[in-house]
Amino acid sequence: MPDNFDSRTNRDTLVDRAYRTGNDLTKRRNLYHYQKPQYDIPGLVIDKIGNRKPVRILDIGCGKGDITKRLRIEFPEAEVIGLDVSEGIMDDLEPPVVVGDAQHLPWDNDSFDVVLAMHMIYHIENINQGLAEMVRVLAPGGVLITSTNAADDKQELDDLWKSATYTVLNMVDPPGRIKLSGRFELDSAAEALEKHLAHVEVTELNGIIEVDGSAPVIDHFGSYKSFADSRDLPFDPILNEIHKQLSETIDRDGSFRIRCRNGIVTGLKSGS
Repeated sequence: MPDNFDSRTNRDTLVDRAYRTGNDLTKRRNLYHYQKPQYDIPGLVIDKIGNRKPVRILDIGCGKGDITKRLRIEFPEAEVIGLDVSEGIMDDLEPPVVVGDAQHLPWDNDSFDVVLAMHMIYHIENINQGLAEMVRVLAPGGVLITSTNAADDKQELDDLWKSATYTVLNMVDPPGRIKLSGRFELDSAAEALEKHLAHVEVTELNGIIEVDGSAPVIDHFGSYKSFADSRDLPFDPILNEIHKQLSETIDRDGSFRIRCRNGIVTGLKSGS
């Protein structure tokens, strides 16, 4: 692999492997079923839209379309368009859907009242260019709604990966866990949006995941294999060691707890 290769932004990795279907994304998200408190993310997006009566909404990186579908119900008079780099992951999402690149959106200026980019900005190769494109197609007075994880989100998974990788590779400083959000973290997201938008606000969504079995955590780790393969690490042996250490912890303590810290970041386009 080239020195500058990043599987998190590589189109072939995203389209052909990581998001060819929604299977890995589902496994990754399923871990949140064990979180307290629970958050209704589509409902929070609707709250951020507020009393606007949007005519057009663009959901960039819509994936399987969970939020897109909810918005179509909530705003039946609006045109809600889903866009993703992968056609396959949108198989179950009714039109209108578009296969496209967030850095080159195929719409005129000021085309949408609301633009969403939920847990996807870290997949954009040039994040600043992607944000500029989102703002370009956003109408004056419109809202951009984004989300991502903080730097210290799920630190317990980082520690578990590092311990297992140390055991398998016998390295003093083993490579860290693949963190998609590492390219666009909650801690600096507001600053990134403030370069393009006004009235930027951060809503933190924190919680605790607690599991009494290893399967949800192992599935979560396993969902990153497409991204980790480029690092030339023995992923399956590391995953087996994680399973071993995790099982030992649950047998000893009765459960495994993970602290979550993520959030929604919104900004308004100047004008009216």
